[in-house]
Amino acid sequence: MPKPLPPLDLNLISKLAAIDCTDSEIASALGLTKDRFCQRKKKEPELAAALEEGHASARRSLRRLQWEVANKGNPTMLIWLGKNMLGQTDHETVRHEGPEGGPIQYIEVERLPKRKPPDEVNGIQVERLPQREHSA
Repeated sequence: MPKPLPPLDLNLISKLAAIDCTDSEIASALGLTKDRFCQRKKKEPELAAALEEGHASARRSLRRLQWEVANKGNPTMLIWLGKNMLGQTDHETVRHEGPEGGPIQYIEVERLPKRKPPDEVNGIQVERLPQREHSA
């Protein structure tokens, strides 16, 4: 028969979860490895409940602070809450039109043949450098 596991401080676990500590951070605070902590979390419903309560507390605190900032008129927070809670989005419409809202006019242009560089510029003989090979 395996020996009983030492009790865990569920109050401490809940407080650590309330400041959004990760499983690794909580395990470290309890002197456990992350793997051992996760095993116990699966086997001990009261441990999982303490974690969930702590994380829920963190979400409530953050939401309360966001509302306080929004209620003071912070435009950034108001926009963020509107987008996340009300599904509001930024819309930018781009319309391509020709003159007076008509179709866009375009002109087809023929490509001109490549010109050979001059041997002479303003009466001065131009020395040609050897062509460099371009790698693909």
